[in-house]
Amino acid sequence: MAGAEALVTGEHDDITLLGLWASPFVIRARIVLNLKGLAYNYTEEDIYSKSELLLRSNTVHKKVPVLIHNGKPVCESKIIVEYLDEAIPAINSGGVPILPADPYDRAVARFWASYVDDKLFCTWLPVFSGRTNEERVEAARQVVPVLQTLEKEAFKECSKANQHGQEEVMFFGGDTIDLVDVVLGSLLGWLHATETICGVKVIDGAKMPVLAAWAERFQALDGVKGLIPDAERLTEYNMDLHPLLPTVDSKKTKDAAALQIHTIDPSPGRPAAPLRPLEMGSACRALHVEERTRGQSRQLLVDSGEEGGSSHPVPWAIVC
Repeated sequence: MAGAEALVTGEHDDITLLGLWASPFVIRARIVLNLKGLAYNYTEEDIYSKSELLLRSNTVHKKVPVLIHNGKPVCESKIIVEYLDEAIPAINSGGVPILPADPYDRAVARFWASYVDDKLFCTWLPVFSGRTNEERVEAARQVVPVLQTLEKEAFKECSKANQHGQEEVMFFGGDTIDLVDVVLGSLLGWLHATETICGVKVIDGAKMPVLAAWAERFQALDGVKGLIPDAERLTEYNMDLHPLLPTVDSKKTKDAAALQIHTIDPSPGRPAAPLRPLEMGSACRALHVEERTRGQSRQLLVDSGEEGGSSHPVPWAIVC
């Protein structure tokens, strides 16, 4: 389908973006496409049944986002952002680039953009995938000092607030957005959803007034509106994908071999015969954990095991 926010593109440019609505990495590519006023086709991918176009376009990682420009695929979100900035001129953004013109300023922007991905996102990830609420809460608490570093150091350095003598600077890029705004801004939906997922508010206006004000300004931009998913929808998606499953504790049985893995017969919805025992440390994609005891064994019902074998997201369970 065509991107609803897309405006105009060059006469000979054919742009397609393969993505997933909840992915911050896809969102950052869409933000840049919108800010540059580029028309593009957006294709929502099913991560459990990936399209041939995606598999053919990203043969190494087989992940979204993938930008296909005039038949040529470009992969990895920050690479896509820089590619768009270099290959396609801004039409409706007043010619303002996403990356600064000065080589040193570009290096600074790239440093902090990498900090967002390597430090902030990796610290936050257990909020999304943690198996217990305690794991998620602890990860959320660790996110706060990382965000404070972005407020106190990155915002000041990237926007050059002190050099300009301004009391308030609008964005990391100063008066206009830059790479750091796009990379951090694409995570705002999930950062806001952290509170509904595990009860920890990571962007607190009382503790981080500069970052909180920036987040409001960024989300109000014309090219960003409608792209950042709301917290409730993301929380629902998260709980479907990674519900807080009880750990399957094989130590409570006579031995690890007592825990059997079963497939699900999709028609009547009943388990088929057991396939094999699971050893301690095994991981499998679980549809349901049978808590009731049958003799000395507990049952773990799973899907067919192959990615794409189920039409619904399924969580993971660990045998310990």
